[in-house]
Amino acid sequence: DYSHSAHHSSLITLYTTSRNMKDSLNDWMHTPLGGYLSYHIWWSIVALIKLPVSFIFFAFSFLFGGFKLVFGNKIVPKNTRSTKLVAISGCDTGFGHELAILLSKKSGYVVLAGCLNKDSEKKLKDICGDNLFTTTLDVTKDTSVESFMVSMKEILNPNDGSIKVTLHALVNNAGIMNLGAIDWMKMDQFRLDMEVNYFGVVRLTKACLPIMKDIVIAQHGSNEAPPRIVNVTSVAGLVPFPFLGSYCATKHAAEAFTASLRMELKSWGIHVVTLNPSCHKTPIATGAADTMIRCWRNAGPEIQNQYGEPYVETMCAKSLDMVDKATWDPMNVVIQMEQAISLYQPRSQYLIGLDARCGIPLLRWLPTWFSEMLTGFSMTFFLPTPVKLSS
Repeated sequence: DYSHSAHHSSLITLYTTSRNMKDSLNDWMHTPLGGYLSYHIWWSIVALIKLPVSFIFFAFSFLFGGFKLVFGNKIVPKNTRSTKLVAISGCDTGFGHELAILLSKKSGYVVLAGCLNKDSEKKLKDICGDNLFTTTLDVTKDTSVESFMVSMKEILNPNDGSIKVTLHALVNNAGIMNLGAIDWMKMDQFRLDMEVNYFGVVRLTKACLPIMKDIVIAQHGSNEAPPRIVNVTSVAGLVPFPFLGSYCATKHAAEAFTASLRMELKSWGIHVVTLNPSCHKTPIATGAADTMIRCWRNAGPEIQNQYGEPYVETMCAKSLDMVDKATWDPMNVVIQMEQAISLYQPRSQYLIGLDARCGIPLLRWLPTWFSEMLTGFSMTFFLPTPVKLSS
């Protein structure tokens, strides 16, 4: 008993000493000298370790990717796609619109396209025909999502003797962007961005999860492709940009939600995929200057007098120039979306766009001050001084 008590006491002493050492180290790192040294020691370690580690990962990725490229990654057979439903939000324009057409007309899936406007529903039906179902969907409203789920269940459980269909994929694509300085924006604009780009994703995902789990249970032990959730975020969910503060905040939230969901649903075998496109030629990008002007007009005379018209005019011109020079073909995104839906084992993340694939990983490794200097340079360097500071 004495030896056991002494051993227990020594363990407590060791734990206490270890805890005190960690606390002391943590306290020292938050002193001016400790903060300065730990910061530069950390980046020295990163510089020394990152290169060999990156090379190892690159070699593994190159070999594994080459193997899949040569021998192929198993895809959902085309003769089974007529029994698989893909539900998509935000199909009025852009990625969602083109994806609905591709999946229903060429890929052979049954598609449920959620549109905000009735006219968009009619246009899609005229293009796609009977393999596509449409319904009105406003992801900011519980009642609209409930109505969307009723339409989905009617397709999944038909009463007319049709072939039984299973929910194969949910694509959370609906999104909006209010472009403008944080100082210009009203709180209702922040709330609307978050309602669509984040809470809309959560709302629709939560509604579809029970159905997907039932499918996993029913298919357990079979060779069927597992269901998946594909969330379209953005590179703005990985790196913040000036004049996109509200949009970036919503996409960072959606990014974190998707990563957490992916880890949680791994035990269920449900794939959760993130798509991070950069700036592509869709209405949300080509209309950037118009959204900035609306934001500016809603800012009110006090804010407008502080910045001045030359400021917003320069900003709009810069936005138009960036859209003209730095946007890519949106079909590249749609093709990657189709891959995430059709592959048995899709990647966890798809960075789409030359700048997304080459620039974003680098920016995320750089120190914050340097990364923000690079991302902010193209948007803020040529801006005039606010009129109240130049007078």
